[in-house]
Formats: sequence, C-alpha cells, structure tokens
Amino acid sequence: MIKAIVGTAGHVDHGKTALLKALTGIDCDRLPEEKEREITIDLGFAYLKEENIQIGFIDVPGHERFLKNLLAGISGFQFFLFCISADEGIKAQTIEHMQILKTLELKKGIIALTKIDLVESDLIEKRKSEIFYLFEKEGFEKIKIVPVSSLEGKNIQELKNELLKLIKENPPFQNLNFPSVYPIDRVFVLSGKGLIITGTLLRGKIKVNDELILNPSLKKIRVKSIEVHKEKRDFAEAVERAALQITGVEKEDLRRGLVLSNIELPKTKLITVKLNLVKEIKENTRLRIAHHTEEVYGRFHKIDEKIAQIFLEVPINGLKGDKIVLRRFAPPEFFGSGEILDIYLERIRKDEKINLGKTLKEDIEFWTKRSGIEGIRKEFLWERTGFIEKKFFEDILKELRIIEKGGILWDEENYKKLKEKLIEKIETYKKENPNYFSLPLKSAFDFLKEIFDENILSEIVNDFGFKLEKGLIILKEKEELSKELEKILEIFKGYGLKPPDIEIISNELKIPLNILKRNIKELIQRGFLVQVSVGYYLEKNVLNKAIEKLKETGWEKFTIAEFKELLGLTRKYAVPLLEYFDSIRLTIRSKDFRILKK
Repeated sequence: MIKAIVGTAGHVDHGKTALLKALTGIDCDRLPEEKEREITIDLGFAYLKEENIQIGFIDVPGHERFLKNLLAGISGFQFFLFCISADEGIKAQTIEHMQILKTLELKKGIIALTKIDLVESDLIEKRKSEIFYLFEKEGFEKIKIVPVSSLEGKNIQELKNELLKLIKENPPFQNLNFPSVYPIDRVFVLSGKGLIITGTLLRGKIKVNDELILNPSLKKIRVKSIEVHKEKRDFAEAVERAALQITGVEKEDLRRGLVLSNIELPKTKLITVKLNLVKEIKENTRLRIAHHTEEVYGRFHKIDEKIAQIFLEVPINGLKGDKIVLRRFAPPEFFGSGEILDIYLERIRKDEKINLGKTLKEDIEFWTKRSGIEGIRKEFLWERTGFIEKKFFEDILKELRIIEKGGILWDEENYKKLKEKLIEKIETYKKENPNYFSLPLKSAFDFLKEIFDENILSEIVNDFGFKLEKGLIILKEKEELSKELEKILEIFKGYGLKPPDIEIISNELKIPLNILKRNIKELIQRGFLVQVSVGYYLEKNVLNKAIEKLKETGWEKFTIAEFKELLGLTRKYAVPLLEYFDSIRLTIRSKDFRILKK
C-alpha cells in the first residue's frame, strides 16, 4: 500500500476544512471555538483510503495569527492541497503559504479553486490564469488546478482522482530505517482509555508494547495500543498519522513539540543549515524556528549565501535532513526555510569554506577529512548522516575508499598522516631510548586526543607493518642479555613468587635504585619480567608455573585462603597476584570467591 501525507494550505476562509469534509466525510474543526468562529485555529486531521493508497490529511489554519499552528503541521507534509477561493482569488496568506511550500521544496500538489458556486464561469477562467501565472513564476511546474464546490459536491470526485493519480505517480519514500521519529502534535485524556497522543510518524516503525523514549526528557513510555485512521493496529509505520495510547508518564510530562523515538535522539543548541530564503536575514537577528511540531528561538549567524548557523536558546532533537521554517521573532515576518546539514559543527567563521549541503557523499567526505588523524567513529558518522539506510551508507564509504579499523574511519589522506605521525613518534622514542627493544602500544599513540582500545591500535599497527607482541611494538629484535640484566633476572628467579622490595634488591646487588628501576623496565619491555602490581615483579617462567599449578587443581572456584596454601604465599603476595589474574581474565572475582576460567 502507498502511504502519503497531504497538507492543506491557503488563505483564511478559502474552504480548506469544508473541502476535506467533502473529500473524506470528516470535519477537521474539532474545537468549540472553531465551530463558533467558522475558522480553523489548530491542526485538524482526516483520512482517505482508496485504490491501494492511504492518505492522511493535515488541515492547517489559514489565518496569519495561527501561522505557528500551521508550521507545527507542515513538517509531515509530502504533498499539498492548496485552496484558493474563486470569489476572492489570490490573497496575502495565499502568497505566504506558497512561499513556505516553495522554500521547503514541497512542490508536488494540487490547487483546488474552491467556492465556484459563488461566481460566474468567466471569473473561474480568470482565476485559473492568475493562479497558473503566480505558481509557474515561482517554480511550481505542471501544477494542476481543479475548480470545485464543496457545498454542491461539484468536481469533488475529479479532485480525488487527481490526488490519487499524483500520489501513485510519485510514491513517497517510506523511511522505515532505525530510529523511529514521532513528533507529538496533540495530547489528551480519553475517558475509559487514558492518555492519548497523536502525531505523524516521520520515519521508522512503532509497535504495540514498544518501550519508547520521550525526547528530550528521556522518560520511558510504553505503547498500549495504536490507532491509524480510526483503525486498531498492531503497528504504525512511516509515513502515517497515528494515535497512541500510552503509559509511563503523566499528561503534564507531555506537550506538542516533544519527540518519541526508540533511541535517545541527539540533542543540540547549534544547527548548521542550508538556506532557502525569500528575504535576507541580518547577522544576529533573533528568529522563530519551526522544527517538527515545535517552535524555538535562536540567533542567526551567516556563513555564506547558502549556509548559516543558528544558536538556539533551548536544545532541539534534530537530525540531518530535518526541515525548518525561519521567521523574525517580532513581528513574526516570514524569511524562508532551511534544512539541517549538521548538529555537531562548532561555530564557523564567516566566509570559511564549509563543503556541506551538495550531496551526501560530499558531506561524508567533509566530515571524515575534518576529523583528522583522530578518525571518526562509524556509528557517530552514521548518526551525523541522519541515520540513512545502512546499505546506502556502506556503499558511500566504499566509493570514497574510507579506511576502517575497529569501527573507526579515516579518509586515505588522514590515515597516511596517522602513519607518518606514528613513525615520527617511534623514531623519536628510539633516539631517546637506544637500549629499549619495545614501546608500549598506548604510549605510541599518546599524541591522539582519544586513545582507542588495544584491539583497534593493534589493527592499525599491524596494518602499518610493525611487529607487535603482547601490547608492545617491537623496535628491534631481542639480543642476549647483558651480564647486569642477567644478574637482576637471576635474583628474581631465585626469589620465585615472593621477591622483596626493590630497595632490598638494589642494596643486595649494589646497584643505584634509579638504574635498577630502568633495568627492570627494560626486562619488562623485553618480556623477561612481568609487573604484577606496583613494585611487585615476577620472572616470566615463575609466573607461568604458578598459572599452570592453579589450572591443574581443576577448581571451579576457590578462596584466597586456598590460593595462599596452594602456592605457599602470604596475603601480601596472594592478593596482588589474584588481582593480576583477574586483569588477564584467568580468574573472575565473585564476592569472597574466585572463579577459575576454563
């Protein structure tokens, strides 16, 4: 089934609500005030299902005083149904609504020339010509105008057929990809059912019994039931209007503008946007920003003619690709629209070159280049794209020849720079420590802001052709030990599992403590000694024999007392040795016991 959202647009009292009632049989004016004043104040909703096509209609107010409510509904539009009355023709809000649609690049729709029962046929033709001229001049190609009378039902079927044909020929993309994004537009309590919210599911799926996150508060809610166009359903999917019966929060926790999702959505107070303006915005202008079903405020910072940044007064849950509408704070004059390009960029200087907003491929290339030798985490880059389809994302990475190691991504140039920096670090270390045979892996990468885990670093080092042993980069092959080093090693062998403090060994060998410490470090780096804890070192074969003896017991679990008895140790040696075994995952601590891994 093809699913689509169609939104109304047009000047106040040009027959939007009456037309939807004629098309669907549903009266979208639900508020007493709307009935009394005969104008739409808040959002209204209707639906139509025919020919394997499901349409959700969003009826928006036409009056300029309620433009904020119109903008709360427009984020769900995929097609428009523009109403212009034959008796009044093009009016102020006609032009403003058309400009909003144009700047949001919503150019697929139908114009209904309403109230034709009030005018003569020659005026109908004149109105059609005026409308064609206005919309074609503004770039709306092949626009279809259908003259209708909601009162008499004239041409309603023809309008319905044209809508179905338009949607059939331009089936909207259903982004069922993770995550789900459901901006709330209504909250109410229904007698006998409890708390109900409504909204347009922009992407993803929501199922009965799903646990969802209320962004930005991060409160958890559970979906008790789902209704789509008055029909009970087990699920809703993009793009559908859905009413959800929920539990887990109070009515006071909810309002229009909050967003439900199956993940914690990223939050930002600085958005970088691609502009589509009808009027220039001056630097530092305070703006009203309509995003999804919410309106927030922020300050404008121009980068170039097409790109700007907006510093928001409160954070939003925004993703790349989200559309926004920009108005002056006071008076609320319409400037145009924008599309979020990035939510993580820092403040950019005016006229600094920002290569964003042309193609997604170029955006990914820009982010990977900008990440430098640090690289960028793959999951974070995917989030930065707005969670596009995973296959499409992977295809772009292949096309750009992005290098991946342990979930970190680099472009070829930055990966080459990383290698050069590592080689420089190793060469400097070798000059400063000519007697050392190895360099600890993490020390080799201490020039990075974030030190990745050893598995990632090992992948990188192996890829660069360096030899790696037990978390050490081998600088040169091991030679025979000097007599001084052999003497120290023999001392440690002789003491077995219970060596004294190194100050005692220093006195015994008559070696200054600082030189002994340097020699011990070299023996560790060359793999002859193992540091168990601070000041506690064991000869490698002594340690290996202790490990074998422990394994031979066949114990599933054991106490410290049993371990001490097995190896003839006091608590001074037994505790740090067990903690070392825990660190290498030979044992696992469980309350007063150790579990021996098989």
